[in-house]
Amino acid sequence: MNTTKISLYLSLIIFLACACNNNTSNNTQAPTETKIISIGGAITETLFALDLGANIQAVDVTSTYPNGVNNIPKLGHLSNISLEGLLNFNPDHVVSINDPAGTGLFQQLKNSDLELELLESPTSIEGTKSIITSIGKVFHKEAEATQLLNNLDNDLKLLDDYLKDKEEKPKVLFLYARGSDMLMVGGKATTADHMIQLAGGTNAANSFNDFKPLSPEAAIEANPDVILVFDTGLNSLNGVEGVLALPGIAETNAAKNRKVVAMDGHYLLGFGPRVGQAALELAKSIR
Repeated sequence: MNTTKISLYLSLIIFLACACNNNTSNNTQAPTETKIISIGGAITETLFALDLGANIQAVDVTSTYPNGVNNIPKLGHLSNISLEGLLNFNPDHVVSINDPAGTGLFQQLKNSDLELELLESPTSIEGTKSIITSIGKVFHKEAEATQLLNNLDNDLKLLDDYLKDKEEKPKVLFLYARGSDMLMVGGKATTADHMIQLAGGTNAANSFNDFKPLSPEAAIEANPDVILVFDTGLNSLNGVEGVLALPGIAETNAAKNRKVVAMDGHYLLGFGPRVGQAALELAKSIR
């Protein structure tokens, strides 16, 4: 698999977001009657947070939070969801991230009678707030959305309060791992980069954009203070010892200080309603 395809695949996994639009003949269909297909972890989390979880008929595989999502049928990954499989759930609305790969599913949905709304994957606080506001408006949950936004602002204030007297900006290297044969580093303009900065850190891989394979030379040159991984990635490398033993990583400050931080993937980089909490947890963990 070449680097471009791997990068696209990662962005589809890591990035999750969208909102929804719901209309009947009088344009006021009640939320309790609305059947929703949710494609994107941030969208699904937001729907649950706005008390719309019971309306969700099916989700994609990136929808992993909250626990209630485990009881909802999975459609698969966006890249292989079929129109027929989706229509089997007889939804009123399909809410999805905007697919940069152009699978053709959305064009088919646009030609159907279903309501379809696409939003860009959230990669910033503004993107998260936009999703919450959009879903609240579409499903007549404006009051709940306002409260959710207030909660997010409170989380961000706690983050700001924590960081205000922290002068150091630890160098953090985000490593996407699926075993030792699949090691990618998150550069500039990635959700990992945005989250590291939000948490008051510096992205150690700041000499390139997007994702690139990890090389020993690049790891040594970057010399991070902290290695950041998904908890699933940590498990695939047999824990902290496996991460620190990777070629190049063993020569870094992170290895010398045994500083490896692992967090749930969706929580860390999904930019859902808990993004402020995730940033604060990361900020504390990298120091």
